[in-house]
Amino acid sequence: MLNIIGEVEGRNILIIDDMVDTAGTLCEAAKGLKAKGANHIYCAATHGLLSGPAIDRLLESPIERMIVTNTISIPEDKHFPDLEIVSVGHIFGEAIRRTYQEESISTLFR
Repeated sequence: MLNIIGEVEGRNILIIDDMVDTAGTLCEAAKGLKAKGANHIYCAATHGLLSGPAIDRLLESPIERMIVTNTISIPEDKHFPDLEIVSVGHIFGEAIRRTYQEESISTLFR
């Protein structure tokens, strides 16, 4: 992490990422935010690869809750108490249905 733009002291933070692989950058960002006085830090990511040292890093970080989608299967041995896995199957299925019915997909995101 190089810079934090804006005031984070006394605020709750949500870090949004596309993919968490080894969680190094994510955890360093969380540490930097905590050092600047952030209260609670949460993370949401589309893909939770969680490879190598990711679990240990996340457990030692100030991140209180990690939310990922089930676009990638996360083995049971990589689950930890602050991990929440959210299913996106319903929205993928609906997008496929709408495609075949020639209906709008963009209205799914309103």
